Amino acid sequence: MKTSKKGLPPGTIVYTGDQKVEKTMINVYLYSQERIEVVKEVQLDDLDGLLKREDCISWVDIRGLHDIELLQRIGKEAEIHPLIMEDIADVHQRPKYESLENGAFLVLQAMYFNKHDLFRSEQVSMYVTPYYLISFQEKKEDVFETVKLRLIENRGIIRQKATDYLAYSLIDVIVDDYFETLDKLETRVFAIEQDILDNKTDDIKERLHAARAILVKMSKSVLPWRDAVLKTMKLDDLTFGESVLPYLRDLYDHTVQVIDRQETLRDIINGLRDLYHSELNLAMNKIMQVLTIISTIFIPLTFLVGVYGMNFENIPELKWKFGYPLVWVVMVMMALLLLKWFKRKKWF
Repeated sequence: MKTSKKGLPPGTIVYTGDQKVEKTMINVYLYSQERIEVVKEVQLDDLDGLLKREDCISWVDIRGLHDIELLQRIGKEAEIHPLIMEDIADVHQRPKYESLENGAFLVLQAMYFNKHDLFRSEQVSMYVTPYYLISFQEKKEDVFETVKLRLIENRGIIRQKATDYLAYSLIDVIVDDYFETLDKLETRVFAIEQDILDNKTDDIKERLHAARAILVKMSKSVLPWRDAVLKTMKLDDLTFGESVLPYLRDLYDHTVQVIDRQETLRDIINGLRDLYHSELNLAMNKIMQVLTIISTIFIPLTFLVGVYGMNFENIPELKWKFGYPLVWVVMVMMALLLLKWFKRKKWF
């Protein structure tokens, strides 16, 4: 359902992607250091009360962005500016971080290989305030499942911290998925390299193109996100507290590592493309070499056949009893001598 935004006033919510879920799902996680409460499939009328709870942190997990009317009502309930809601519904946003008067707004691109080993990507947006965090995902597949398990099982320190640490944890999961994506991509690239060396080149071009497309998409996401992480570490930013800054610095280091690895992998892919073309040229040269040798062998044979195929009457060998077998012996010997000479020259 890719709708054009041309001519619409600023703040108009238009979903620019394809519908990924049948119905928008809203789940709320209410937690404190002592307890946690999970409310599944929350109705919009109940959302306002859950957001205003002062005895706990509220994490609102929203999956599915196609319901424009629902998004508008969520924006009003959570007091999110219309321009922010417009960016949430526009799934072609550049990864960014915006510090707001009452919180912060983040946009990232989640990338991963699903259980069927297929590459998937989706835009993930977060609206962070001191009291609640709202995350928006396009698909039913949950990229934050590990964080939810840590919350429910009270592993780590998420339940001891505020929304800034929760936001960091969600971002960290996405960055970790980048590492796993690169690991699987590296495995595929090295398999391509081995196939090229083994002359198994049937689908090499398509596989190289697919790997390069993933890296290009990742590069467009990770490079701007590196700059966004730097913004979160500014001292005048009130969304992320001082206690979270060490974790943000670690997140920045991981982001830089992802950039370094994907650039290295991109260079490897470019090298494999050159190697692939070189192997194709080498194979073609070998074919031309064989054809050239065959042609060279037949040149003197064609000459002999041409001489004795002339329609002159006075050719003594034509009436000689051993003329025909002698011509065959000469032609076979010439062919064998030429093959031996080519072999000595290592032409084949």
